[in-house]
Amino acid sequence: MFVCCLPDIFRKLMVEFRRADLPHDQYVFFFIDVFAGSLKHGEPWARGDKDDADARDAFQNVKILTYREPQNPEYRDFVKNLKIDANEMFNYTIEDSLMNIIAGGFYDGLMLYTRALNETMSLSAGRPPGKVVTQRMWNRTFHGQRFFSVSVTKS
Repeated sequence: MFVCCLPDIFRKLMVEFRRADLPHDQYVFFFIDVFAGSLKHGEPWARGDKDDADARDAFQNVKILTYREPQNPEYRDFVKNLKIDANEMFNYTIEDSLMNIIAGGFYDGLMLYTRALNETMSLSAGRPPGKVVTQRMWNRTFHGQRFFSVSVTKS
């Protein structure tokens, strides 16, 4: 069974699953943890409460799917600059989290678009139609300056 929700809700679900009269060995849960929230504080089942024992047993049936933060220097530089810009431009503090991957993905996607736009504009006089720019993005891979390889297919 695939489940995507907040880590605390998933834990409650697993505790109820453990307490239910079900054949536990016949189930596997794939928890889609988009931002690795369940892994921030050690064991994903542990809360230091009366339900820990049941949660620990229930999590024997759980596989957690999440992102792994890129480790390359380009990504680290991107996040460092993102934090500086957010603080200086908007007086906002960005914490370390996997949400920074989203910003990096948008950055690389925008770079792919601007590359296609510049190429299209160099071949035409004036402003090219959006459809032409989009078609120039098809069937190519852009090795992002930050950390992704971005591929766009026609379909």
